[in-house]
Order: sequence, then C-alpha cells, then structure tokens
Amino acid sequence: MSFRTTDKEDRVMIFLDLANISFGLSDHEGLENSTIDHELLATTLIDGRKVAGAMAFDTIQYFNSKGLMAKYLSEIGYKIVYGHMEDDRQKEVDVSIATEMIMHAVRDHYDVAILISGDRDFIHAINAVQSLGKKVEVASFSMCTSSALTRVSDKYVDVGALPIVDYCVPCAKETCEVPKETDEEFTDVFALIKAEKECQGVE
Repeated sequence: MSFRTTDKEDRVMIFLDLANISFGLSDHEGLENSTIDHELLATTLIDGRKVAGAMAFDTIQYFNSKGLMAKYLSEIGYKIVYGHMEDDRQKEVDVSIATEMIMHAVRDHYDVAILISGDRDFIHAINAVQSLGKKVEVASFSMCTSSALTRVSDKYVDVGALPIVDYCVPCAKETCEVPKETDEEFTDVFALIKAEKECQGVE
C-alpha cells in the first residue's frame, strides 16, 4: 500500500509516446495480433480526475501508414502532434513531448502529467516539471521501461498489468489498427496468457 494519494481535484494532462507503447505491445509475447484500447487506457490512468488535455506523438509517416489511427485518437480526445522520419529514425518526437510537458507546466495548465512512455530520455523533462511543483506519473510496458525513469516518477503504472489490450483476429492491416465497437464482453488478453502459462506449468 502506498502512502501517496490521488487528489480527484487534480488537473491531469496526458502525453502519449505512441511509438514506445506500440513497441511494448508488439514485443509482448502472445500479443502479436492485439490492439490497445487507448480510450480505456486513458480513462484508467485518469482515475476520475479532471482532464486538462491529451496529446499523442509520433511521426507523420507512422500516422499516414496506419490510416485510421490518427482519426481514432482524435475522436477519443487526443491532439495529434507530428514528428518525422529521417535516416530510419524518429526526429522531433521526444523533443516535442518534453517541450509540451514543460511548456504546459510553466503555464500552469495541469497539476499532474501522465507520461505514457518508458524512455529514459524524458528524465530531465520530468525533473524540470517536478521543479515547477507538478507531479509526473509514468505508464508503460515494464519490459521496455528504464528503471531510472520509474524512480524519478511520482507514480509508475505497468500497462501490462491493466486489462487494456484486446485480441484481434489476424486480418487485413487496415482493420486491425483500432479497437472495434462490439457488444461482446471485453477480453483481458493478459489474463488469458497468464492462465495458459499456469496450465502449462510455465513461470
């Protein structure tokens, strides 16, 4: 049990590093044909607090290749911020995230920043935001998260422990990019994988 409490009056702003969270999903054994329910993920992390804003970051090439992803994120409340690819590397994305976190902290637009990323490059930005009297919560898949990042954060959430991933039947790429509305009960894929391993006697 943590002595830290959540103030429901806090204003929160989400900064989503889409490449990092997408890599965490694809690198997770058994989730090759799965998709993240970003609306449920955001709602879970917000935890009933006031939403001051939400921003999703990736390259314009990524969003162009994924078709419906930018539309999906925009519809659930994210502002899309584009970087670009150069020499097969992301450019401007991490800098944009760090800049937006600090700029909105300086302007007192939020009390708590929720950084959805495990990249240690954000440590200095987190320190700067905290020096302004703000809190920073980090959420990511644990296996692609810097331990140093979790130590400097005010709270860390392992996304792999949350029921925010649903299995997608292998199909054409365009139809597997975003969660589909369905009347069926949500399937917690992480729980299914854990149960399967337990049945097989795998730790």
